[in-house]
Amino acid sequence: MYQFSKRVIAHIGDDSTIILSSLLVKIKLSSQLSWNQNGTTVAGNASGKKGSSLSELDGPIGISITDNDVLYVSDSPNHRVLVVDLSQTTNIFAIGSDQGSALGRFNQPIDVFVFNSSLYVTDEHNNRIQNMRLDGSNLTMAYNTTSLGQPFYLYVDSYENVYVTSRTTHCVFVFPPNSTNGTRVAGNGIQGSTNEQLDWPYGIFVSDNGTIYVADRNNHRIMKWLAGASSGIRVAGDGTSGYSLTQVNSPTDVVVDENEFMYITEAGSSRITRWAPNSSCGTCIVACSGTTGTGPNQLNQPHSLAFDSFGSLYVSEWSKNRVQKFELLNYPVPYNQPNLDSNATWSECGVTFIDNTTFRSFERGFFIDSNDTLYLVDYVSSRILIWHDHTTNPSRELSATLFEYTGLFVTLNGDIYFQNGTQTGRIDKFSSNSNTSQFVTMFSGNCYGLFVDIRNTLYCSLYKEHRVVAVSLSDNNRSAVTIAGTGSAGSQLHELQYPWGIYVDINFNLYVTDEVNDRIQLFRRGERNGTIVAGKNIPNGLTLNKPTDVVLDGNGFLYIADNKNNRIIRVGDGNFECIAGCTKTPGSASNQLNFAYALRLDSVGNLYVADEANYRIQEFSVSSSSCQTSPFVTTAVTSTHPNNSTSLFWNPHSCGINTTDIGSYCNISGNICHVQNPCLNTDNCTSLNNNQDYYCSCPLGFSGKRCQNDERPCKPSTCLNNGICNTTSTSIFNCTCSSGYEGARCETKINYCWTVTCKNRGVCRPLLGGYKCECLSGTEGEHCEQVTTKLLIYRIMSKSFAFIAIVAMGSVALFVIVMDVLKYFFGIDVTRREREEIRRERGEKRRKPLIGRFVYVNAIPARTKETL
Repeated sequence: MYQFSKRVIAHIGDDSTIILSSLLVKIKLSSQLSWNQNGTTVAGNASGKKGSSLSELDGPIGISITDNDVLYVSDSPNHRVLVVDLSQTTNIFAIGSDQGSALGRFNQPIDVFVFNSSLYVTDEHNNRIQNMRLDGSNLTMAYNTTSLGQPFYLYVDSYENVYVTSRTTHCVFVFPPNSTNGTRVAGNGIQGSTNEQLDWPYGIFVSDNGTIYVADRNNHRIMKWLAGASSGIRVAGDGTSGYSLTQVNSPTDVVVDENEFMYITEAGSSRITRWAPNSSCGTCIVACSGTTGTGPNQLNQPHSLAFDSFGSLYVSEWSKNRVQKFELLNYPVPYNQPNLDSNATWSECGVTFIDNTTFRSFERGFFIDSNDTLYLVDYVSSRILIWHDHTTNPSRELSATLFEYTGLFVTLNGDIYFQNGTQTGRIDKFSSNSNTSQFVTMFSGNCYGLFVDIRNTLYCSLYKEHRVVAVSLSDNNRSAVTIAGTGSAGSQLHELQYPWGIYVDINFNLYVTDEVNDRIQLFRRGERNGTIVAGKNIPNGLTLNKPTDVVLDGNGFLYIADNKNNRIIRVGDGNFECIAGCTKTPGSASNQLNFAYALRLDSVGNLYVADEANYRIQEFSVSSSSCQTSPFVTTAVTSTHPNNSTSLFWNPHSCGINTTDIGSYCNISGNICHVQNPCLNTDNCTSLNNNQDYYCSCPLGFSGKRCQNDERPCKPSTCLNNGICNTTSTSIFNCTCSSGYEGARCETKINYCWTVTCKNRGVCRPLLGGYKCECLSGTEGEHCEQVTTKLLIYRIMSKSFAFIAIVAMGSVALFVIVMDVLKYFFGIDVTRREREEIRRERGEKRRKPLIGRFVYVNAIPARTKETL
């Protein structure tokens, strides 16, 4: 199984691109997974030719993929980041184009990393890390790395710490959020091969607990640095270069999953290897031929790797200027999806597998895993019962308080998920081989349906809240996100009314039993508007009555528990049929059901139904049309019950060594072509190597192991912007572009301003199919050539005032010059007489100083004094 934990925020790019951002926090990959050994080119030229057009690359290094599968590639010598929508690889645009140091320009961008709604880019020769939105807007310089040396690879952990490798200082640094200074966390700054040293560190991976994995390129090893440690631990490679699986030859990138399996790009050996924890050797998983080249099964100096949401592996080839995709071949799931054709039938009469002699609750929640182990909820007795190999008695019993309508889901590793009955919305699980349950998460309401998809996302149908929510089990935050419904009851396509059972396919499409609306709704990945796929007269007049469960088989047929109609309906190929309980009347006879609550398929297609009000699990055998006991039963334990039904436990016989047929009557083809349906775009499949391999005969224009490569020159997305594609040969096309577009693929909007000049300082704005001159105030006309009367008067007045001022200043200056010439050159001082007159007047005004003397007035005579 592969599982991904990603935080997702919607963000709109340009007019034609919708981008969802994501953070790849954790990956969980089964060690049994395998990838197609023939890769396909999704970016760059398949021949390895370098270039600067949108269909070419030049020495790509770092890659990162968003949750909705948009690929970001650091196209280093072209000084740009290329963005490719992997759902239609012709939808490409670039962030940055010209070399430079301004924000939004790059000088040798090395690595890219998507975190939430942001894109981080290591701008090596500008000694910085740039941060921007996913469409290249809102640019900031996140970190200046001048003091650390040139930045190379980077990683952003779940706490927004930015880790950067530096080849020049042989260290790894970390920048905490909003920090301007980096701290060394791996390597001692001295080039070397001891456990304290690094030699040209390249790609890094950081786990949630702060453990750092470093691709130590020149030391040919992967080093593991525990948080706070001063030295590392060698966990892959023996420290020497070579092609042995005990060696990692010039590793350039490493990705580590939850189980500590390491996925490593080896530039020296041009291959991708997987190393188990505590292992002394690795396993080659891609490009294992031992040769380099441009063949589909070859790589040449791979530098970075990434996984998309479907588990396919992507590798950037620095030497061959391209990004290769290696498709995941096997999608292991914990439930059964047998390939049943449209002619398959089931026995009219069911056989009671479990009844109320061993079970005391209404029969509701149960699960059958890919090993045909049956798990059953007995909420009255507070237990989960488990049957292995159709044994008479349960082989295991787990004690737990259970919500009466809880569903069950069992993962590949044996974890059993259920709703605990002690608290509303509380989800617990029993880990594999454990008898003690543990808390998982809490929802806002009771879950009437549970499902865990291949990315380790848990879905819950909140019956009374009229919506389906999901949480990532790999995310410590575990906040619920609404996937379908609005929270209010309704019958519109975006609404639900009391949703019950749910099912998620490997493409992450959600099927919901919309009970009160009597329909099955399909919500395609990323869409909030549903599509009615069953019920409401779809297909061909099908009406449902309070459906409660839905599952799919390997061919995409729907199986529906039509609860109040007491029957099971099969939908596919534009039609429907009843396959169990077809009388529609409730009852306890072997051909009747009484409230068909839930259903599951075993590995060969036998149908099991939770017959709610009859307290039993009924089994309807595939490819049987009678009510007699199946002749393939070799061992059985039979008992008769008051309702005359039969409890039967069986083990099917082998169909023989000279046939690939399977099934109860050995009449179902087990041919690999029929079971896997591996060939795309063709039905011409041939079994090879004793049914261990297959060959697909591809129609003209398709290639690849599965005919998955569409090499037709004209595809629906070849000519962009409504251009018309014309095939001129088997490999050449010509696009007739719609009005306003040009280019080989009509990818460029015509800029009509190249040949237009707007007068009077007007600005030309290109439009679709034309242009527009934006005129300054006071001007008008198609090219801003007309000047208004008001502006013309202003211009004349301003010129007049300027002329008068110039004349006045010139006159004054001329007068001063003439006076100086007369005085100093001709001795004529026309102002001398006036100056002398002025001096004379000033002299006359001068006065002599006054001498003051005091005089007594009316003084008394002397004799008068004497008299007194």
